[in-house]
Formats: sequence, structure tokens, C-alpha cells
Amino acid sequence: MDPDTTRALAKAAEETAKTAGKGLDIIHDTGGYLTRVLADVPTDLLGVSGGDWLHEVRIRTVISGADARNRSCERGTYRR
Repeated sequence: MDPDTTRALAKAAEETAKTAGKGLDIIHDTGGYLTRVLADVPTDLLGVSGGDWLHEVRIRTVISGADARNRSCERGTYRR
């Protein structure tokens, strides 16, 4: 390759690297913006939906336990 071609390729590679660096900066800034805007929303949504499910499980467990105690009382086998 002649020197002019080598310089042109080096200049093109340098410009490509600068553009890629700017693109990465934009992606980084966008991620920071989304973090500030959304804050804890994804975590809160997961906690609420998981908390609701756990609440329902606890209610079903308590009800089934109460039913078992009531059945035992009716048969006369349950004592406190």
C-alpha cells in the first residue's frame, strides 16, 4: 500500500473509533437517565406482584389449617 492510502485508512479508522465512542456515551447516558426516571419501579412491581401471591398463599394456609382444626373438633379429637 502506498503512504497516502495508509494515511486515509488510519484517518477512517480514527473517525470510526470516535463515532463508536460517542455512541457508547449516548447508550451510557440513556441508561443513567432510565435509572433516574424509573428508579425502583421494576423492583416495586415485582415486590407487589410477589407480595400479593404470597399473601394469597398465607390466607389459603390459614384457612386450610382452621378447617383441619374444625374437622378435628367435630370428631372430638382436637384439644387445645
